[in-house]
Amino acid sequence: HEEVILSIANDSEEKKYYFRRNDVAKPNELAGVSGKIEGKIYIPYEEGETVEEFDSIVEIIKDGWNVPSRIPYASTLRVADGAPVTRTIQADAKGQVKYFKLKGDYLERYTEIKEGEVVTQKGLFAVIVDDKDREAIRHYIAR
Repeated sequence: HEEVILSIANDSEEKKYYFRRNDVAKPNELAGVSGKIEGKIYIPYEEGETVEEFDSIVEIIKDGWNVPSRIPYASTLRVADGAPVTRTIQADAKGQVKYFKLKGDYLERYTEIKEGEVVTQKGLFAVIVDDKDREAIRHYIAR
């Protein structure tokens, strides 16, 4: 009773993940009613849903997400599911911009993007690096 079990299966295998119940964000915490959610686990799927390859199965909640603090987590937003929400980003860092694509739980260098190109793929990040290739800051690029 103290664990949440997350099972993922395909035609040939099944994988189970175990989480402590206190580490998983509760609905009232997601709604901003009570408790702290920083560092808690959010499971964005209902039982029986299909997960695509390289999709995240859980997320660790960070208050640094690009969600205004006046909008509680898990609020109902009037935006179509999967629709991009764009905004202008000021980098506030100096260096060279390199692009990366999210593959599972890591970023992979992405070189197929050109200046002025319209971004249509999910999971694209712009990373500003210094002259020694160290990351200064990263921004998610919405489609």
